[in-house]
Amino acid sequence: MSSAPNKLDGARVLAHTFMKTKGLGYVCFQDENGVKHDVLIKALSIAQYDNDRSNNSYYLFSCDENWNVIGDSLHYSLDEVFKCAENSYGISSNQWIHTKYMPYSYEDLERDLAIGHEVEFKYIGREYSITNNKAGWYLSEPDSKYQMFADKIDLLEKGTIDGKNLKDIWNDVEVTTIF
Repeated sequence: MSSAPNKLDGARVLAHTFMKTKGLGYVCFQDENGVKHDVLIKALSIAQYDNDRSNNSYYLFSCDENWNVIGDSLHYSLDEVFKCAENSYGISSNQWIHTKYMPYSYEDLERDLAIGHEVEFKYIGREYSITNNKAGWYLSEPDSKYQMFADKIDLLEKGTIDGKNLKDIWNDVEVTTIF
């Protein structure tokens, strides 16, 4: 399966996930000759049409192995989309691959760190990660320097990049992975 396209059905892809081995279910449809077909759902995508940005509506697309949209559902918040994907397909929040178009606020970061998620992101062309282990929380550049903090609150208050607090730069970062 190729990587997800930037747009599906004219909507900008914000995040996607796919199953390499098994599918996520089937969509059954009947063609004009009355023949029934089962199409295996191999991928999901969260997408938004340009004219839907103002009303915060999002689509959850189910796709075949070639990223053809074979089903969709409309949702009025990202939380609603993620809950639908988890309840309907068993896809948890850490299984999504986010694109540069995915809105991810500083408040989203605070919420995700509070429940133990880790985040990878880009800022001014450099890659960074926020991770944790038994020793504490880390803000780091791969294969480079890192900052260590006792807890996530300490990281959010004292973590800096280029001398700037995370909250001050967050609108300029591109979140690439949440796990």
